[in-house]
Amino acid sequence: MTVTRIGLLTDLASMPFDEDLEPLVVALQAVGVEVDPLPWDDAAATSRSRLQGFDLIVVRSPWNYHRRADAYLAEIDRMAAVVTVLNDPALLRWNIDKRYLDDLARVGGPVRPSRSR
Repeated sequence: MTVTRIGLLTDLASMPFDEDLEPLVVALQAVGVEVDPLPWDDAAATSRSRLQGFDLIVVRSPWNYHRRADAYLAEIDRMAAVVTVLNDPALLRWNIDKRYLDDLARVGGPVRPSRSR
């Protein structure tokens, strides 16, 4: 698959504070990739017609997802019906609940002790 246009998934509130976003956009543009920040919580930005213009959506910095997890996952599923989303929506669904750390610990992964609220 040739990738010529990538959407970098973020959120509206975080975009002004994301110091890594601009250098990433510049680097991708330098190798000929058209790239746009794509806030998951902006319906106009993620409209079906707009999504159809992307070859790939990369989940990058949607830092507020935990505040509206169900809406976020629904949006990921809606995007994935139109364009390839990385990371895979199934992985995002598993990872959104921090109990995934129990799964990692069961297979010997290094997990720092923590406690639930």
